[in-house]
This record gives sequence, C-alpha cells and structure tokens, in this order.
Amino acid sequence: MYKPIIAAVNGTCVAGGFEMLSSTDIRVAVPDARFAVMEPKRGLFAVSCP
Repeated sequence: MYKPIIAAVNGTCVAGGFEMLSSTDIRVAVPDARFAVMEPKRGLFAVSCP
C-alpha cells in the first residue's frame, strides 16, 4: 500500500533540507517560510535521491 510522504516547513529550508523536501509528495509551508539551494553559489550541482 502506498503512503504519501508529507513535509511541513516552518522557517528556513536550505541545502540538504531543501533536497529532502523536493522528494516528498505533499509540501505545506507557512507564508513566511524561506527556501534556498546553496550549491549553485559554490559552483556545485544539487543531487536529490528519492
């Protein structure tokens, strides 16, 4: 039986947390939540593994 993965963000979601968030099925965030990927600033590639 399939179970959806749900994520809730309350604050800042950066780097590895953002990659984990991208692999979830349902995302819920507060209006003032902030999201960022740090790898491009350092010349790297972000790699998400589901």
